Amino acid sequence: MCYHTALTKRPEVIEQHLRIPFIDVDVYEPYYYQNGFTHDYMYIIPQNESTHIYPANWGLIPKYQLNDPEKFYSNFKYNTLNARSEDIFKTTTYKNHIHERCLIYCDGFFEPHAHPDGSKQAYFCYIPDATEQDGRKLFCFAGLYSSDGRMSYYTTLLTTEADAFFSEIHNEAKRMPFVLDDEYLKQWISNDLSDKDVKEIIKEGYTNDKFSAYPVTKDFYSRKKSIDKNSPNILKEVRTTLF
Repeated sequence: MCYHTALTKRPEVIEQHLRIPFIDVDVYEPYYYQNGFTHDYMYIIPQNESTHIYPANWGLIPKYQLNDPEKFYSNFKYNTLNARSEDIFKTTTYKNHIHERCLIYCDGFFEPHAHPDGSKQAYFCYIPDATEQDGRKLFCFAGLYSSDGRMSYYTTLLTTEADAFFSEIHNEAKRMPFVLDDEYLKQWISNDLSDKDVKEIIKEGYTNDKFSAYPVTKDFYSRKKSIDKNSPNILKEVRTTLF
């Protein structure tokens, strides 16, 4: 599972990554922490409009529910923040969106590590990049989306079985978000992919870049409204017992 992300890059950095502009750059707001359950904007390149970057509410809304997004989000029976890549061709929620794929931009995300005493420690996960001012590479999750045809988008990111590194970090669920290798970015949003091609990218397309991770403040799990998690402090490394 991946329910918390970060995207702190300036808009021009994001636009240069694939040489694609925002549909409306004034809508873009960098963030240090986003909780998927608030359904705020992620920033995507959708397959049907791949010449621009669009804001998309985090949480895919199936076609049959697009007439009332708020009602769908308020029904806690449904969690469409993540889609298991192994199941997207099987589940009713996602199989109708196989050919509505997107790239979801991020430069980091948070995963929980469970300790034997039942406590959890949040880790910030990122791809190191010395050429970036903040030392973190911009990357793309493989995603699916839905749209009401009136410029409103709703998205989910794919997950997959954790590799050795993320099995240590996310040691209960042992899942990780599906981060596409740069080689597959344009292919993922191509209109020419068959179902077989999509399955092949899911099989072979996970990034070859190596992730790093470090523990962050205990405030990450605080429910106090006085704590602003969307601030640089949430990304600061803290000392903790190593797992």
